[in-house]
Amino acid sequence: MDENQALEEAQRKIALLEQELGAARNRLEELTGSIERGAAELRAANDSFRLCASLVDNSPDPMMVLDRGYNYLIINTAYARQHDTTPDQVNGKNAADFLGPVFDVMIRPRLEQAFTGELVHYEKWFDFPTIGKRYLEVRYFPLYNDGEIAAVAVVLRDITERRHIEEALIDSEDRFRAFSEATTEGIVIHEGGKIIEVNQAIVDHFGYSREELLGMSVLDITDPQSREEIIQRMQSGDPGPYEAVSLHKDGTNTLGEIRARNIDYKGRPVRVAAIRDITRRKRIEDELARSLRGAEQWAAELETTISAIADGVVIFGPRGEMTRMNAAANELLGYPAEIVGRSLAERITYLHMENSDGRPLAAEDSPVYRALRGETVRGEILALHRNDRRIWISSSAAPIRTRDGKLLGAVATLSDITSLRELQQRQEDLLHIVSHDLRLPITVIRGHVQLIEPVLRERGINGELQGSIAAIDRSIQRMNAMIQDLVDMARLEGGQMRLELQPVDLLAFIGDLLKRLHGTLDVRRIAIEVPSDLPLARADYNRLERIMLNLLSNALKYSPEDQPVYVSARCHGDAVAVSVTDHGRGIPPDDQPKLFQRFYRAAAERRTEGIGLGLYITRMLVEAQGGHIWTESELGMGSTFSFTLPIDQSRIQRA
Repeated sequence: MDENQALEEAQRKIALLEQELGAARNRLEELTGSIERGAAELRAANDSFRLCASLVDNSPDPMMVLDRGYNYLIINTAYARQHDTTPDQVNGKNAADFLGPVFDVMIRPRLEQAFTGELVHYEKWFDFPTIGKRYLEVRYFPLYNDGEIAAVAVVLRDITERRHIEEALIDSEDRFRAFSEATTEGIVIHEGGKIIEVNQAIVDHFGYSREELLGMSVLDITDPQSREEIIQRMQSGDPGPYEAVSLHKDGTNTLGEIRARNIDYKGRPVRVAAIRDITRRKRIEDELARSLRGAEQWAAELETTISAIADGVVIFGPRGEMTRMNAAANELLGYPAEIVGRSLAERITYLHMENSDGRPLAAEDSPVYRALRGETVRGEILALHRNDRRIWISSSAAPIRTRDGKLLGAVATLSDITSLRELQQRQEDLLHIVSHDLRLPITVIRGHVQLIEPVLRERGINGELQGSIAAIDRSIQRMNAMIQDLVDMARLEGGQMRLELQPVDLLAFIGDLLKRLHGTLDVRRIAIEVPSDLPLARADYNRLERIMLNLLSNALKYSPEDQPVYVSARCHGDAVAVSVTDHGRGIPPDDQPKLFQRFYRAAAERRTEGIGLGLYITRMLVEAQGGHIWTESELGMGSTFSFTLPIDQSRIQRA
């Protein structure tokens, strides 16, 4: 190749190089512009990032950003403080390793939701080692890069204080609701006269449903006659109480007592009214007023009655203090003024009390003391000594109790029986005369009869004279029997016959009695029907013998000689009943109620020997031993006389 060609080729290459150099220079300028623009954008982005990082870091809410591998990309200062760490110690670490088991339980499921593009939100109590128990609102935000979710931001907002306020509000509302529903008083909240809330008691009271009541006017459930007063009181803010007639759904009316207050209800001024049904209370108050008037009248009548009673009446308080005493008691006891206010023991000691047999009576054994211990005492005979004079009284006392048994005190009655006691003493003297002085000549007569009888037999004198001697002896026996009946009657009526009660086996007793009566009564005609397992009776052995002798002798006397008399016994409730049955002509119905009266003899038996005291004394002896006696008879069919005796409980209790 020649030089020219080589030169041209070189020039052409230089031209191409210059073109390429110009293009490179243009690209360099473009690249430099792009770099400058990128640098500017980067500086702007860095500024924005620093602003965002500063915003995130200065946020009071803890924040963290996790990538798909659950590694920490960013945490802010609040999060680091919450977990007592630093961003340098956490960034780049795996959250599962840092948070431990709680990550799998609480965080992983929600992260998986967020990585699907879902916004996750929940609230929960958390217990942190550094700051304690806190209530957090947690939100999960997906973060996108080129349309793909690259990470998830988690924001934890501390709403503990708000939660406390909400819980307090809820608790307050719950307590108010519980109180309003539990109370028996109706509660109505109304605004502008319209009901906006009620409790169950109002629903029950008026009979409307809650839905029916809400929106009604308070005047719709009030009697028109009460409305004007209610409106005035509501407008004036008067809290009450005031009364109004309530109108029920079923058309009935009741009387209500209303109390009202103005309160703030959910930010609005409203009025709360509490309604209490006082219909029953008013009725009770009216009844109490009537009862009080009746009690005042009764108290006046009682005071007048106590004052008019001839016997002494004293009412005692629970400590024995005298709270009331009528004039008769005051005269009988004769307490000086300085004695009245003293203790019960001192007042009793002042009277020098004795019991009926003359022995001094201790204060604690007195009827009043016993009544204050809960015992009831009836008719205890005591002697009081006043001014060297002995006064005999019959004293009764009983405790005063409330319906539930609380002891309020005691009441005692005192009857002056000094005159009666003197009469009893005279009766004793008369009985002594009857039982001894009258019997003395009879004894002398009988002694002479007994002396005459053998003389007459020795001399062979019989006939009319011997019959006269026998008649005299029978008359003496009749006279002795009548005297004994009179003495026994007087002692029984005067309560002077003492009993010696003991367990009695009736089967053995009756058998032994018939053996001893052999020769006196025709015991061969008597049949015994007493079971061997009959409970023991409690009786006075000698008095029971007198009862049986009277009944058996009457049964044998009024029965045909060829007919038997039956003695039977059986259980009769809590007693033992003994019966004597004959086959005589029976007792007329008109005579049966009077058989056990003193000196009574049936019309058909008026000429019978005796003075009509046998059955009367028999009744008195039975009743003195705690039993009762009766007869069953039919004309032409015979009679049955029955009496009861208490069962001996001492043997039963020991068994």
